[in-house]
Amino acid sequence: MTVAAAPDKMLDRLRGLLEEYDLAERLVVDPDTLTLFSSDLVLPGAYRPFAALRPTSVEEVQTLALVCRRLELSVEIRGAGLSYSGGYLAQGPDSVVLDLSVLRSISAHVGSSNVVCVEAGVTWQALDESLAGSGMRPCLQAPISGSRSTIAASIRQGMPSDMTGVCALEIVTAEGELLRTGALATDMNFSPLWRGQGPDLTGLFIGDCGAFGILTRAWIKLEKIPRHRAFFACALPRPEDFREFVVELAAPPGTLRAYCFDPGRGRSLRSQPWRESMSVALRILAGQRGFRSRLRGVSDLVLTALSRGAGDPGDSWTVHVCFESDSPELVFELLGRASRFARGQGWAALTTTVAEAMATRPYSVRGVLGQHYERWAPVSAVFDLSRADGVLSRAAEALEDSCRSSDVPGLQGSFLALSTGGDHLVVEPMFLWPSALYPLHKEVVPKAEVDPCDDAARRDSAVQTLRAELAKELDQLGGQHVQLGRFYEYAGRLATPQLALLEALKEHLDPGERIAKGTLGIRTPDGSPKP
Repeated sequence: MTVAAAPDKMLDRLRGLLEEYDLAERLVVDPDTLTLFSSDLVLPGAYRPFAALRPTSVEEVQTLALVCRRLELSVEIRGAGLSYSGGYLAQGPDSVVLDLSVLRSISAHVGSSNVVCVEAGVTWQALDESLAGSGMRPCLQAPISGSRSTIAASIRQGMPSDMTGVCALEIVTAEGELLRTGALATDMNFSPLWRGQGPDLTGLFIGDCGAFGILTRAWIKLEKIPRHRAFFACALPRPEDFREFVVELAAPPGTLRAYCFDPGRGRSLRSQPWRESMSVALRILAGQRGFRSRLRGVSDLVLTALSRGAGDPGDSWTVHVCFESDSPELVFELLGRASRFARGQGWAALTTTVAEAMATRPYSVRGVLGQHYERWAPVSAVFDLSRADGVLSRAAEALEDSCRSSDVPGLQGSFLALSTGGDHLVVEPMFLWPSALYPLHKEVVPKAEVDPCDDAARRDSAVQTLRAELAKELDQLGGQHVQLGRFYEYAGRLATPQLALLEALKEHLDPGERIAKGTLGIRTPDGSPKP
């Protein structure tokens, strides 16, 4: 990281202009804070920002954007700081970080009990707590890091699950103008649930990683918390079996959350006791409606009783599933499908404690480091389920080959696959290696302590090379990505018409590219790289 001096008198000019707008208190120049903002969870910044700005209202965001425009500063947008694709890292000595973490207002939309408005600094957990006792939840599947991750950042980075629960957005442009999407573009009192008047501008700002402006508020659709849940877990001989399992379930979107872990994570699990297997079979039977379904439930119960328990999972891959719906019939139909298919394949049933824990305590940021505080660097990709035959095995083999060929001491691989129902599968191989920690790691995991490392920069650089190569392999397998930032290839994969449209949009909303410079790999309209 380069701690370069800001351009001549730049800090004085910034301070002076802020004083004119009575916003001098929003300026942050504390060295520890600027160093904290100089990396994300994986990547170090090439520069340390020379200042940060911390607005307390949407109006202040507008003014600060205008100030940065007048001074020709580069602006990086930061929420919780949990990016792993270089999303808010300073790109030059003239970079400032716009820290939106203080914008934490949550409010109901006028006239609608099914929509909530959240400011840019609101975390998923904060929204859950505000909705406690209402029987409602956001109509978006929160990330595991939701105790710290903000909803706005998740929208801007993109998520692999359905995003239609984002009703409308409020964006501050690079010139300080306020732009609203959806029905709110013409009438702030209209229900945001309607997105159909004219072109759907909301989608333009989902997954753009901040390239098109500063998201200040989002209107999120709410849904009733499903009344029925069931859990399932089993061992798998190979990763590819997870895809077959998901295909067999044919679960509608949003009715399940299924995780597949590599053997390293699964060794601590135990087989499901016979009594617990019987309890599951009885619950399936109780949830069935209709003669044929009940007959199948009785068959499940008899087969379970005869099995007398499952075998040892050993070094198997493991799958952990939570089914949920307002329909008990659907929940137990899906649970029955899972049980029958696993039993037919000879897969050992496991205790469901992992699935239950992830459903009842869904948030954790401990996973940003390894078990012994190793550094963590994921490569995530989304695959079309119908075209993903062999993908999991090939991705797991590529990860294993990368670790085996590297000279980084202690480098290990870990693997996660995820399905939320529907037609897509998320694959996330991860690298774990001993190295020095960034200040951000110690802020997120305060207990983290590691031994000094003399060649940390070399180790980190070697892993980043392996990570980039693995991302390319996933691309070649047909993968697509969220949280594109400055890591995943995007612009180069687009056809000319799509790329030209995005370039023109960027030039219109951010002339001269002062916000999130280089994000998405977008270039100037004439095709030359941005300076």
